[in-house]
Amino acid sequence: MTIQEELQLSYYKQISTLNASHNVFLVQHVETGKLYVEKILSVYDKAVYEQLCQYPVENTPRIYVAVEDDARLIIIEEYINGDTLEEIIQRDGPLSESDAVHLLMQLCVIVNGLHSSFPPIIHRDIKPSNAIVTSDGIVKLLDMNAAKHYKGISGEDTQLIGTVGYAAPEQYGFGESSVQTDIYALGVLLNYLVTGDIPKRSPATGQIGHIVEKCTAIDPHDRYQNAAELFSALEKYRPSDKAKAAHFIKWLPPGFRTLNPVKMLLSGFLYVILFMAAIQLDVKNAPPGKEWIDKLFFLVFVFIAVAFIGNYMDIWHLFRADRIKQPLLRILWICFIAFIALLLTIAVMMIVEEAVGYTPMRR
Repeated sequence: MTIQEELQLSYYKQISTLNASHNVFLVQHVETGKLYVEKILSVYDKAVYEQLCQYPVENTPRIYVAVEDDARLIIIEEYINGDTLEEIIQRDGPLSESDAVHLLMQLCVIVNGLHSSFPPIIHRDIKPSNAIVTSDGIVKLLDMNAAKHYKGISGEDTQLIGTVGYAAPEQYGFGESSVQTDIYALGVLLNYLVTGDIPKRSPATGQIGHIVEKCTAIDPHDRYQNAAELFSALEKYRPSDKAKAAHFIKWLPPGFRTLNPVKMLLSGFLYVILFMAAIQLDVKNAPPGKEWIDKLFFLVFVFIAVAFIGNYMDIWHLFRADRIKQPLLRILWICFIAFIALLLTIAVMMIVEEAVGYTPMRR
């Protein structure tokens, strides 16, 4: 280490430990007070860090210092605040497919930037804990410790660097890490986002499952050939504005889902009448302040009836009514299920009234 390099490092003061086992520390610039991350690496490719220091890739941590000393590489890089994808999934559970696709498309752009560098940089350790989402929803790809330059020369990786479950077969000595190595990890990550686990234990289904399957093919030639190709596949899958509108429409009450102005006007008028009827419901002998219970349950009764008649949220499918071909039998079955639902509601109503000391049904 030169005197100039020692002087560079002297401006950064350690204030806390972020990961003791991996020698990762939070440091502060003594003059500006700005926070940075210091890493002390024993396994590294210095050329990768020197390239990123000179030619940073968008939405990866900016490298400010890369100093080699006693077979170690000391890195000072940008501190990025946010939640890792691993923390998000562990806290909130698997994401919706649209959210997962949106996040992975951002990662595809970052990975494409790494692969488009000269020479190309292969990350080799894409996983949930290495992707962080900032407060404004931007995804950042962290940890270039396992990254290497892709030379395009036939050979094999001589050392397993990566994470079990996310590392492609070639990282186990079955070939050289390439662009498709990162595609493999992106596929596993997509699976994790929608299922909370890796494909081997909990494979995604549907179109997402097909994308994951192609990403994680054993033969690299059977995978998407670059991040741009994977991005295009995800973009085709991403719900269109029309699909998003259809998703919203299904939540509208019966009479509004067709967006027919006449039906919407008549249905709205009917809903207003029913609501006013509930408000003005004359509950005899009700204790002061307790009459709202019967009014509330009247509205519940109305909602159940409307839900079953109007097939709200495809409730017929839930009770398999849509499989009954004969109209009369289907109507009888729907009426029977609605009747059972109303009986259950009455039972709940009696329990509530008992709890508040108001039992008009026993008068």
